[in-house]
Amino acid sequence: TKIFSDNLDLLGNESAVKIYNNVSIDYPTGSLLLADKIDYDFEKKHFKISMTAEDERVKMKIFK
Repeated sequence: TKIFSDNLDLLGNESAVKIYNNVSIDYPTGSLLLADKIDYDFEKKHFKISMTAEDERVKMKIFK
């Protein structure tokens, strides 16, 4: 899995990273996900994806 973005905030004393501005996630299966922001927690191996579209919420489902 490859993640591309304009900005990434990674601090050595924190277990999380903030990835934002033009985020795209390219999965090995060929799937592509676009987002505004991703918060990833290294300890929990959990990420939160945020996407806004003209002040409306976006619903999505991810299947493994």
